[in-house]
Amino acid sequence: MGSGSKAAGFTLAEILVTLMILGILMSAIAPILLSSKLLLKKSFGRAEAIEVASMKMEQSMAKSYSGLLPSSGMDCLTSAGWLDSASAADCA
Repeated sequence: MGSGSKAAGFTLAEILVTLMILGILMSAIAPILLSSKLLLKKSFGRAEAIEVASMKMEQSMAKSYSGLLPSSGMDCLTSAGWLDSASAADCA
């Protein structure tokens, strides 16, 4: 090993500069990653709500019309409102 030979590798200054650049880049990317995670969570919530609403609509559409009537003894809907079973003869 002569006094004029150079050892292969990186100097401490080069490593510190590289770490500083990486730190700056990571601090710039972190908010983007966080906001995308929040948007993804919100999107999954909306998709789940749409799926539940679709299921409820399909269940409602699968029922017969008599199944959609209120269960309070009302049998017929007229322009005056719901008629009870005593007045239901007026519906026919």
